[in-house]
Amino acid sequence: MDAPPENWPVNFMGRLREGYHKVAAVVRDEVYRAILEVMADKGLRSVHAATGAALEEWFADRRRKVQNRAESQAGDDPAGTPQRVQSRPDMRGEGA
Repeated sequence: MDAPPENWPVNFMGRLREGYHKVAAVVRDEVYRAILEVMADKGLRSVHAATGAALEEWFADRRRKVQNRAESQAGDDPAGTPQRVQSRPDMRGEGA
């Protein structure tokens, strides 16, 4: 029997490699259908594997969004920097 490749989450004894954890959840129908789509798109053979793949995609997307937000706040992305709006003196109410 051949040992699984090094990038597989389980070792040759069927135990999880260090850095991997099993997770489970109860989901609505629409989420389940999305997981089945991931399963079909990636040619996976179980809902468990598809759930893991979907979570990996979600995590990568979330990491990109956080990184982009940090770059934007650092001034690296001028298009993402909020513009300060100044009111004109003639638009201020009385007492302003």
